[in-house]
Amino acid sequence: MIWWSIFVLSVLLNILFIWYTRIMLSKFSFLSENIDDLTDRIQQYQEHITRVSEMDVYIGDPTIIGLMQHTKDLQEFLTEYQDVFLLGEEQNEEEEA
Repeated sequence: MIWWSIFVLSVLLNILFIWYTRIMLSKFSFLSENIDDLTDRIQQYQEHITRVSEMDVYIGDPTIIGLMQHTKDLQEFLTEYQDVFLLGEEQNEEEEA
């Protein structure tokens, strides 16, 4: 009787683990697919701020300079995450080759 209870508990825990792993993989997949788009949008934003900062009216404006630095920092931060997400894709490409 006790072995049967342990077996049922083990099966239930394995089903729960598989369900949880599936949910986490779908979230990881969503992030992996959309991080490139986010990085591109940040890059476009940085280019826009750079163009604004080069206007005669805003040259040397500390607010614009701060925005440019903040955008650069954010882009570097996202690039680190992008490298992590793309690492899994690179391993898949190596296995297919």
